[in-house]
Amino acid sequence: MRLSDKEIRTPLYDFIENVEHRIRVFEEFSFGAAIADLLAVTDGILTGYEIKSDLDSYIRLKTQVREYSKYCDYCYAVIGRSHQKGILKHIPETWGILLVMSDLISGTQINVIRQATVNPLATLDFKLRILWRRELVNISFRNGLGKCSGKPMHQIKSHLKKYIDNDKLLRELTEELFERDYTVKN
Repeated sequence: MRLSDKEIRTPLYDFIENVEHRIRVFEEFSFGAAIADLLAVTDGILTGYEIKSDLDSYIRLKTQVREYSKYCDYCYAVIGRSHQKGILKHIPETWGILLVMSDLISGTQINVIRQATVNPLATLDFKLRILWRRELVNISFRNGLGKCSGKPMHQIKSHLKKYIDNDKLLRELTEELFERDYTVKN
């Protein structure tokens, strides 16, 4: 059975959210020149999921791989059966592969073909670009660095990187994403 993007998303959400720790999943999350189909945020970690349904092509995948690799600690290609052989030519070895299949007897299943490994290309500088000004100011204030609200965003980011160690800053970044409220004007 050929699966569309929509038919893959619901079981993928269930698969991603079936974890023991706190998680927030964003759909169609924009970063750089790409939009992640799903971005999962856990404590200090960003995991991107790019869906290639049986109806999709690889036309944009090169750009998507490049952008995901700048921002995400772990990346997964989530594929339908038709991409089982071809996907390996289009993604780095660090990317994981989730195969989504469906039939009348078993229903929809997700099989881990390859676990993602830590992406060495993701950088704190790119990850900080995800945050809104208000979120950067919150981090500064929480860490006793003042509000910095009058400074340009690049100065706030430099200030945070100078005074907060990288591991703590990554946890702060994901904490802001956990609390992100799209109803509040940025």
